Amino acid sequence: PYEAGDPATAEESEGSGEEESADPGGAAPHPRPWSGGGLLGAETFAAAAVLAVSGALVGPRLVQMLSSVTAQDQVSAVAGTIVGDAVVALVGVVLGLVGIGLADGASRPWTRWAAGASVLVGLLFAAVSIAAYLLVPAPAPAPVGPSM
Repeated sequence: PYEAGDPATAEESEGSGEEESADPGGAAPHPRPWSGGGLLGAETFAAAAVLAVSGALVGPRLVQMLSSVTAQDQVSAVAGTIVGDAVVALVGVVLGLVGIGLADGASRPWTRWAAGASVLVGLLFAAVSIAAYLLVPAPAPAPVGPSM
């Protein structure tokens, strides 16, 4: 009903205190389908990275049970536990890197922080795991002779 040059609408828009959109084209940018949350959003990968790295740091019970059942001796069980925990930490690092890669302006502010912290802590844990694995002694040879 009103035209762009109508003085009645010009007075209302000047007196209302509302600012015009900063976007000169008038079109809002189209976010990527996975930005701003959702099942495959940056937030999901950041949260999964935090859970994977914290699982490696706090709860190695599953890896210990698996290595104790499958190992032939105690040294192999210890080495299997170390490798299993390092793999879980590296999964957290990969998830964190995916979360960082998917994060954009529509992502929540904590996404990059959580994913970045997971990457740093996961890499540190993996480096300590590698050092511990290198310190595991070689298995002792089996005794030769009759057993009593």
